[in-house]
Amino acid sequence: MGLVEAQSVGDATRYTLHPGVAEAGRAEAENVVQEAVDIELTVFWETGYRHGLNEETHGGGPWIVRAGRSAAPYLLRRQQWQKAAFLLEQLIIRDESLETIAVALPWLRRIARATEGLEQGLENAGLLAIALRKAGRVSEAETALRDIMHRAATQGKIRTASVMAGEIINWFRTVGRAEEALALVEKIKDFTQRAGLGPWTQLSDEGRRLQLLHDLGRYEEVLHAVEALQTHIHVLPEESQHEERVAPWNVREVIFDTACNAARALERWETALTLNAEIIASKETRGAPVLDVAKTRFNDYGPLLRLGRAGESRTLLHTCRAIFEAKHDIEMLGRVFSALADLEDMLDHPVQAIDFGETALRYTYLAGHPEACAIAHHNLSNYLQRAGRDRKVALAHRLAGGVIHWQTSSGSLISTLQNLVRDFAACAPDLPPLPDDFAEVCRLVEAVEGVRFCELFEHLPRRVTTGDAALAAVLQGAQEIAQHMVQ
Repeated sequence: MGLVEAQSVGDATRYTLHPGVAEAGRAEAENVVQEAVDIELTVFWETGYRHGLNEETHGGGPWIVRAGRSAAPYLLRRQQWQKAAFLLEQLIIRDESLETIAVALPWLRRIARATEGLEQGLENAGLLAIALRKAGRVSEAETALRDIMHRAATQGKIRTASVMAGEIINWFRTVGRAEEALALVEKIKDFTQRAGLGPWTQLSDEGRRLQLLHDLGRYEEVLHAVEALQTHIHVLPEESQHEERVAPWNVREVIFDTACNAARALERWETALTLNAEIIASKETRGAPVLDVAKTRFNDYGPLLRLGRAGESRTLLHTCRAIFEAKHDIEMLGRVFSALADLEDMLDHPVQAIDFGETALRYTYLAGHPEACAIAHHNLSNYLQRAGRDRKVALAHRLAGGVIHWQTSSGSLISTLQNLVRDFAACAPDLPPLPDDFAEVCRLVEAVEGVRFCELFEHLPRRVTTGDAALAAVLQGAQEIAQHMVQ
């Protein structure tokens, strides 16, 4: 009659009541029935969480995610705020999709309000701030994270201060503020040691340092450090004798991923593929979300392409693109279109390379990450030049990337300036006219739909205060490199 629906779930059968029947049953049941149901289901999902944690390296990860999402309503009704906060924290660590963060945010707000002023209040407010950052509400999140870090340190809640400092570092990395983030690393290391946290948490702090060194272009330093750490990482017991604020698998994957990125930057392609295969295997073994695994697989496209395996690279990119579109991942769509442009360029298909390059630029501006925008401008400039398009437009895109790199003190600045010098050398003696000023650079690059370069500049770190000053600094830097090359 449609009042009960039977569904096969593996070897079992799930029975789903019609919403009207379920509502009528709830209305007639006394509170004691609701309380009994809440208790039993809380126990069930807590058991599911423990099972998932014990089996995480053997595919138990989805149980942790499901337990955190499913247990929260029952725990909140019973006002078991800390249990709910803990399981939700485990949830958003393992599943950072916008859908999951959107589900968790109202619950985390409720927990933060209910525990304000209590012993765990600051920690819960910090968890809410972390979720806001992952949801893309960056201004609100940064203000909250800084406030909570200072309050926690003042109140002697060093562990909470350590977590907040780590989140601030993560955010600074995302928006191209690597130098500021590196200055915070020693602070977080001090917090971690004062809090008595264990070796995996301390290793995690070192992992953050390595990521920042990579962001600043210090690749050899990264590889050397990871080589020195490998034995320590492999012998460190999974079960720590001290309190840890991190999952061992996550620390390992982050450190080896950083080394893999450094290997790619140094064009050690086989090394990069070998390191990435280990990370993929780790993620698949612990049952990481499909999106997470796809992001890691995506990293193989460059090494495959540079090793002459273009067919494998193209298949990989289209497989990843389908997953990123299904999951509405804007940042990764920008990266996959950039990769497709790279592939078409290497295959000498200039029109396709430009089309994909412009699409990549639009997505990177939607995502709002300055370093990615600079790289996309740089790449599009290359494709335009090789296709024989308007050289002034190509130069404007190169300059836009240089301005972003200048303001963010990016490790890619030197290569950008060197490319500018090569651009001028290639065009001599028939040099294209320079843009009149920063406003003209904005006008030329913003001809690509969705590009808001002038607006992006206003949110960058203020190494110099105006766009014209940044443009002049980039041109001066290129001139100095040219003079050095002549000498």
